[in-house]
Amino acid sequence: MSLMEQARLRLAGMEAPLLLAVLGLFCGLFAGIVIVIFRFYTDAVVLIWFQDLERVQDFESLPWELRLVLPIIGGVVIGIVFHLLPNHLRSIGVRHVVERLAMHEGHLPMKNAIVQFFTGGFALTCGLPVGREGPAIHLGSAVSSMTGKQLHLPNNSQRILVGCGTAAAIAACFNTPLAGVIFALEVVMLEYTIASFIPIILAAVSSTVVARIVFGNDVAYSVPALDMISMWEIPAIVLLGLIGGVWSAGFITLTEKIAQFTNNWPRWVRPSLAGILVGGLALVAPEIMGPGYDTVSQSFHGELAFSVLLLALLAKTVATAFCGGLSVPGGAIGPSLFIGAALGGVFGYGLDAILPGDQSYVGFYAMLGLATLMSATLYAPLAALMALLELTGNPNIIMPGMLSVVLANLVVSHAFHKRSIIQTMLAARGVETRISPLMMLLRRISIGKLLDTSIVILDRKLTRVEAESILKSEPRWLLIKENNWPSELMHAGELAAFLLESEQNDIDLMEIPAKRENMVSVHLQATLAEALESMNEKNVDAAYVYHRGGTDRIIGVVTRGKIEHYYTYRST
Repeated sequence: MSLMEQARLRLAGMEAPLLLAVLGLFCGLFAGIVIVIFRFYTDAVVLIWFQDLERVQDFESLPWELRLVLPIIGGVVIGIVFHLLPNHLRSIGVRHVVERLAMHEGHLPMKNAIVQFFTGGFALTCGLPVGREGPAIHLGSAVSSMTGKQLHLPNNSQRILVGCGTAAAIAACFNTPLAGVIFALEVVMLEYTIASFIPIILAAVSSTVVARIVFGNDVAYSVPALDMISMWEIPAIVLLGLIGGVWSAGFITLTEKIAQFTNNWPRWVRPSLAGILVGGLALVAPEIMGPGYDTVSQSFHGELAFSVLLLALLAKTVATAFCGGLSVPGGAIGPSLFIGAALGGVFGYGLDAILPGDQSYVGFYAMLGLATLMSATLYAPLAALMALLELTGNPNIIMPGMLSVVLANLVVSHAFHKRSIIQTMLAARGVETRISPLMMLLRRISIGKLLDTSIVILDRKLTRVEAESILKSEPRWLLIKENNWPSELMHAGELAAFLLESEQNDIDLMEIPAKRENMVSVHLQATLAEALESMNEKNVDAAYVYHRGGTDRIIGVVTRGKIEHYYTYRST
C-alpha cells in the first residue's frame, strides 16, 4: 500500500489531524486567492459605470437612468444565460453547496462554480440587491472540493474541506475569521465536531491573511464605538428581538411564496422580472442596489434620516425577496445584514421619539438589528454573535445581542414554524437536507475506518488442496467470484469447518453448507452512511470496497454488523 493510500485510510478514521490541518490551511489560501480574483472582477466591471475606484458600490450617486437600466440589463442577461444552460448547471450559491453536502458528500462540480463566478459577479455589478458572500461561499467550497477530489480523499474529509472553503469565503468577504468558522459549522455543515474545527479555523485564518494583504485590515463596515447605556433598555432590546423575528419570518415566507408561484415560469422570465422590479424600486430607494455596505455603515453612524431608512428597509426587503424567489444568483447574508441594520435603525429612531435622550445611540440598535436578522433569517445565532463581536470589537455588545438574537430565532422557529431561508428554498425544490443524528455520526467516518482487509478473492470452484492452501494464510473472509465478478461473501471459518467434516476433493463454495452474504460495491472514498444506505437499498448485509479500477482493486470488505457495532459502541 502506497504512502498516499495509507494517508487516506488514516483520514478515513479521522486519525490524521495534522494532515487535515495542512489541507485546511492550503484550502483557505486557494479559496482566499479565488475570492480576491472575484472581487477584482466585480470591481473592474463596476468601474465601467463609476469611472472612479473610490465610488465603487456608490450606486446612489448614479443618474436615475442608470439606476433604472442597470438592474434590468443584469436580470435579462442572467435570464438568457440560465435559459441556455442545462438544468444541472443552473444550481449555484449557498443552497447548491448545502445540497451537494447533503446529497453528494460535498463533491461540487467545477462547471457550476464557473457559472456562479460570472453570473453572480454580473448580478453584483448591475446593482441587483444580492450579497457577495453567496458566490464567494460557492467558489471557496468548489476550490476546496476540487482539492479533495484531486487527492482522492475519503468523503468524510471531503465534507470538512467544503467547510474550510465556506469559512474562508466568509472570512475573506467580511474580514471576520471567527464568524466564518462558526457559519461554516452552523449553517453549511450543520454539525460541530472537534476534528473539523482545526482545519476550518486554519482555512479562515489563511484566507483572512490573503484578503488583508490585498484589501487591508478594515472590516466590511465602518463601525463606531457602540454600547448599551442603561440596563433599562432591556425591554427595548426584547421588543427589537420580537420585531426582528416577525420581520424575518415574513421575509422568508415572501421569498418562498414567490418561488412557488413562479416555479413553472420560463427560466429567462424570472430574473428579467426581478431586474425590472429592482430598477423601478431603485428610482425611489437607490440604497437597495448592490450589497449596500455603505448604507449599512451610514446607519451605524446615524447618518441616514428616518424616512430614508424606512424606505430602504421596505424596498430592500421586497427587492431581495423577489431576487431570491426568482433565482437571481447571489447571497442572502448581505441583504439580511442590510435589512437588519435598517430595521434596527428605524427602531432606534422610533425609540428616540418616544423616550428622547434616554437610550443608546441609533447606531447601537442598527448593529443589534443586523445580528438579529442575520441570525433569524439564516438560523445562525452563534455566527451572528461572532460577527457582532468581530465587527464592533466590543464584547459588551454581546449580552444585548444574545437576548435579541435568541428571541428572534424563537419567534421564527416556534411562533411561525419557519426554517432558515436556505433550508426553506431547498425544501421548495423538493430537496430535504435534514438527517438523523445516527446518519450524521456515520457521515463523519469513512468506510476505511472499518475496512477489513483480511480477505481472499477466489472462484467458486476449487480443489481441496487449493482450499487448504488458502486457509493457511488465515484470512477472515472469502470473497467468491462467479463469472469473474464478485458474487457472495463467506466467512473463512465456514470453509474450514466443511473440510473437517468432509473428505470431498472438488469443492463448490456456492453449494457447501455455509452462510453466504450478497454484497454491494462501495468505493473507498465512501462514508459509513453511504455504505449503510447502499446495503439498505439492495437489502444485503455486506459490501466489498474497491479503489480505482473496479474489481481489480478490491481491497477489503465491510459488513452491516460491523457498522452497527461501531455506532452502538460510539453511542454508549
